[in-house]
Amino acid sequence: RFPGVLTVISGLNDSTGRYSNPEKISIQLADVMVPLMEDIEDTIYAELSMDYIYRNVVKGDKTFPEWDDRIRYIRGSVKEMVPVFTARDYVPDFYCIGSDQGDDRCEMIRLGSPGSSHPLIFRSYGEALSFYNWLTWYFTSQHDRTEGVKPGGYELRYRGSGLSGKVFTGDSSIRLFPYYMQDL
Repeated sequence: RFPGVLTVISGLNDSTGRYSNPEKISIQLADVMVPLMEDIEDTIYAELSMDYIYRNVVKGDKTFPEWDDRIRYIRGSVKEMVPVFTARDYVPDFYCIGSDQGDDRCEMIRLGSPGSSHPLIFRSYGEALSFYNWLTWYFTSQHDRTEGVKPGGYELRYRGSGLSGKVFTGDSSIRLFPYYMQDL
C-alpha cells in the first residue's frame, strides 16, 4: 500500500443547476491508502471446506419416536476453491483528466498551490466527468482564452504551466482516463 491524494470538488453547480464561477467551488484533498498495483492478483480465492454428517433412516415406522427406526449416518467432507474478490472489487476506480500518449507517457492536469502540486485525481468517473464538463463550460464561456482558471483558489496546471482555455479546448488529446492506467 502507498499513500495517495484524491481531489474532492463540490459546488460545481448552484441550486438551479447552472455552473458556478471558480470562486464558488470548494476543493478538498483527501489522503488515501492505495494497494500496490503490481501486488494485485486478478482474483482472490478462498478454500471453502465443510464436514458433514447425513442422517439416513434405513428402516422404520412412520412414528414420532425414533427408537423403533434403523438409522445410518453418512459422514464426509468436501473442499472447493471459490472466488471471493476479483481485482475489480478491490482496486479503486480513480480517474484523472489529461492526455495518455501510451508507452507510460501520461500528462495529467495538476492542482497547484503555493509550494506544492498534486495530480487531479477523482474518486469516480462521474466526479471526473462533472469537473471535465465544468471546465468545458468555463473555457468556452470565457472571452480571453489565454487566461487560466483557479477553482477553489487552486491553480490548474498542465504540462508545467497554467491551464488556459486555449490549451484545454485546443488539445484534442485531453480526456478522462483511469488513473491506474499508468504504472505506479
